[in-house]
Amino acid sequence: MGTLRFAPHLGVARVPGEGVHLVSERGVTVLRGRAAEVLAPLLDGTREADRVLADAAREIPAGTAARVLARLRAAGLVYESTADRPPGPSDAYWSLAGLAPPAAVPLDAATAPDPLPRPPAPGPRSSVPHGPRARSP
Repeated sequence: MGTLRFAPHLGVARVPGEGVHLVSERGVTVLRGRAAEVLAPLLDGTREADRVLADAAREIPAGTAARVLARLRAAGLVYESTADRPPGPSDAYWSLAGLAPPAAVPLDAATAPDPLPRPPAPGPRSSVPHGPRARSP
């Protein structure tokens, strides 16, 4: 089971009393309400869903936390991460496109493709002049 976090293409800013601002290339989405303010800091990629709900239940009803979390996941704003690293620019690219990133395939010397062929080395320079041929007298 993975940890929950906001989608990689979203910047998250909590504005007390106003809501949680989710900023992306497409604009800003504002999540309003106490549940959003409680859940936002818990969705940092360090907790599994059960832990997020248990921690949120200290401040809001468990049922409310579960419903809001389900809606955030259904909207594609929160996802379950199984990566052992924080998301990077390529993750944000795929997330913004609404697609899962392609599976990474580790390469080693035995499975790596051949490097691109290099053009042939130039031969010795020709002594033939370029341009119109000179006429002999």
